[in-house]
Amino acid sequence: MIDAQLKVGAVTTSIEVTGGAPVIEPSRVSTGRTIGSREVDNLPLTSRNPYNFVIFQPGVSGHPNPELGIPRTLNTNGLLDRINYQMDGMVDTESDRYGLRLFPISDIYVREVQTVSNSFAPEFGGTAGDIYNVITNSGSNQFHGEIHYIGRPTDASARTILLAANKPSANITLNDFAANSGGALIKDKLFVFGGYEHLTRGLPSPNTINPTSAAQIGIAPSFLATAPSEQHAQFLNLRADWIVNPKHQVFVRYNYFRNEFPFNTAVGGLNALDAAADFRDRAHIAGLQLLSTFSPTMLNELRASWPYRNEAHVADPLTGTGPQIVVSGVAIFGGSSAVGDKFAEKIPSASDNFTLVKGRHTFKTGFAFQRILDNQIGDVFSRYTFSRITDYLAAKSGASPLGYSSFQTVLGVPGATYKPSFWDLFALCAG
Repeated sequence: MIDAQLKVGAVTTSIEVTGGAPVIEPSRVSTGRTIGSREVDNLPLTSRNPYNFVIFQPGVSGHPNPELGIPRTLNTNGLLDRINYQMDGMVDTESDRYGLRLFPISDIYVREVQTVSNSFAPEFGGTAGDIYNVITNSGSNQFHGEIHYIGRPTDASARTILLAANKPSANITLNDFAANSGGALIKDKLFVFGGYEHLTRGLPSPNTINPTSAAQIGIAPSFLATAPSEQHAQFLNLRADWIVNPKHQVFVRYNYFRNEFPFNTAVGGLNALDAAADFRDRAHIAGLQLLSTFSPTMLNELRASWPYRNEAHVADPLTGTGPQIVVSGVAIFGGSSAVGDKFAEKIPSASDNFTLVKGRHTFKTGFAFQRILDNQIGDVFSRYTFSRITDYLAAKSGASPLGYSSFQTVLGVPGATYKPSFWDLFALCAG
């Protein structure tokens, strides 16, 4: 036994004050809710989707997306899904539909997120709702980095409560590896930063076709299995910052995204596996910014970007080659109505704005240019719909070949292409 006596220690007080002269942040779209680097690093984000951070903005409500899409039913200022997505103040908004981001991002290279729902700076806008602006990370004089792994094995997850004891658990495995690093190639002059993330996530969709009905129709039992949907996403970010001289600094950035998603569409429920379609997605993004600080009251910002997105639904090896058969309320099988569509969009853009602070007044003037190159192709398919199993069997045997209730077909190369150009000029005096 050790007989020790605890003594009361002295009380000490430590006060730490940090601060510095305010600086102009060229990427800031306006004053408002900013999610800083500490929050980005520490907020739980099981979806691995930084777009869900938009819900932190006061006055914005909606539903987060459990995977890599955008949050749904976002309400800002009474407007639904009116969002202008940006990265480093550059284009990240799909042009053919409102409220969609152009390309996915990873929080492994996000430094902060800025959202604002009113009082936009004149060089930004394009929406009556919310602006969501991601600021990417950059290098510094000291090399720094981060590495993480998130794992969720299927065997470590609870079984679905209604799953039969003799049925295996569906694949809900999650494996997410991410790393970044940055530093100086030339101290106080040239900095680099890179980030990479590889995400694999099982998203199974259970099949609800009645086995007895499937046997009557002739659907193979193997096509009644749970759709093995699995997302394979990769993100890459490369950035270089160069301080040309005390008055000029520039950065260039390249991003790449890739997603292979088997059994993405027309899966689960009454869809047999041969009605499914796979999803392939690619994005390349290049960006440049030149910041010129001529004096403490005179600033110029030049930005240019070239984002490209290409996505398509393709046939899975199990996808049927024949026309799609729909027996209402029973099953969908034989082929897919979701194969063949493509979406490709490039939005080269440039903007420049000049700021002058004179006394209590701030003057801003500038321009912006955006060229949209959009090419879309629709699905090509044929579909027979039958009201009852007996109607389908009669048509199949030839006893009643016209026993279907409806027939739909899409032929040729359905699609649309458009190439609009937009010019913006602005001038502002505030104070």
